[in-house]
Amino acid sequence: MKKSILIWGFMKSGRASFNLLYNKKDKFFIFDENKDLQVQLLNEFCFHLNVFVLKELNKIVLDGIDQIIISPSISIFDERISYAKKKGIEVLSELELGFSHTKNKFVAVTGTNGKTTTVSLIYEMLKNAGKRAELVGNVGIPLCEKVKTEKKHTIYACEVSSFQLEAVKTFKPKIACLLNISPDHLDRHKSMKNYVATKKKIFKNMENNDFVILNEKLKNVKTKCKTYVFGTKKAKFGCFLDKNNIIFSKNGKEEKICDCSDVVFLRGFHNLENVMCAVCVAKILGLKNRNIKNVLNTFSAQNHRIEKVFSRNGIDFFDDSKGTNVDATICAMKTLDNGKGTMLILGGADKGDEFDEIFLNLTSNIQKILVVGETKEKILLAGKRGNCLDKLLAFTHLKDAVEFACGTLKSGEQLLLSPACSSFDEFKDYADRGEKFLEYIKGCYENFSL
Repeated sequence: MKKSILIWGFMKSGRASFNLLYNKKDKFFIFDENKDLQVQLLNEFCFHLNVFVLKELNKIVLDGIDQIIISPSISIFDERISYAKKKGIEVLSELELGFSHTKNKFVAVTGTNGKTTTVSLIYEMLKNAGKRAELVGNVGIPLCEKVKTEKKHTIYACEVSSFQLEAVKTFKPKIACLLNISPDHLDRHKSMKNYVATKKKIFKNMENNDFVILNEKLKNVKTKCKTYVFGTKKAKFGCFLDKNNIIFSKNGKEEKICDCSDVVFLRGFHNLENVMCAVCVAKILGLKNRNIKNVLNTFSAQNHRIEKVFSRNGIDFFDDSKGTNVDATICAMKTLDNGKGTMLILGGADKGDEFDEIFLNLTSNIQKILVVGETKEKILLAGKRGNCLDKLLAFTHLKDAVEFACGTLKSGEQLLLSPACSSFDEFKDYADRGEKFLEYIKGCYENFSL
């Protein structure tokens, strides 16, 4: 029976969904809000008789659709999605679509922070052990892209965002990891309760013989799976720190995996938590300690995550542009609490988050906070409530803040960009913001001949 399928959002995940599903029997409708992309797609598909590029999406169009595949950027709270569901139209995320086309195993990682680091560690450990593995999901590689050409006995190391979890139905990982939960994306999820419920959908279809790995702070999360925890406290099942040792425990039988010093290039306690989660996965999957240590000795953090990007005249510059929520910024401050006088750049697009926790957790080395972006006024008010107004300076753009810092910082001090906000008020994405940050720094030194 012929179907009418709508691919809504046509960047990486939308295109991968289309490529996986495309056949000459069904009708395909493509819609993306980007007008320039619409023109490109009209040219690209002008000779495809069963592919229709839409300039707008309304209820009349939806009445003729059987199935909608949405990209992560499309919210299930969109009124058109609500209308489609009421009409009985199936709405799936790209993640759900890819999962429905494979029988291979999944290790899925979600949480507010640390997802990319953790899932990448797991992937590298699997590869080091000679396993057939693919790194997919929110890390930037659509699952559908890999499923289309997959081989049997592949393990998918899958970073899963709350946006992807909104429209899953049957998604069922063999191992699911929940790293942490703190306020984020509340503009989309409407409330913290909704956000937490969406994160927990990762466990929805898991069974008794599946595995859940939780931060010890989240032990109140209940599932029917075998549960491992990670943190600072001893665990019967899980991974914990004992002085300078990383210990794995299975049914109370403890085994030293490595020294903390074997984690060579990852800064901060939050990264040790990511490592312990990855160790739990590796041991559940039967990997050897040497495979784990090989990766920990060489693995470095992703770009734009507390990354030292420049040093000049004894001044260090750190790019944490991927720090897009309050908890990530608190982690960054604690990681760089090294006694050096620090300027912190905060602010960006408003996701509905509040910023009081930053000022409650301000480290003693933060001398000035340079505030930019849409959230500028909210941050200034939070700073006032936190009795930190004397530390705050407001700027119109990131470039202005960087220029002030470069002209003010002295040898032995440092600048940290950790915005606690997304980047879309001024930049394409967090990577673009991080790259511009470095560009502005270098421009200052060229212009001022420092």
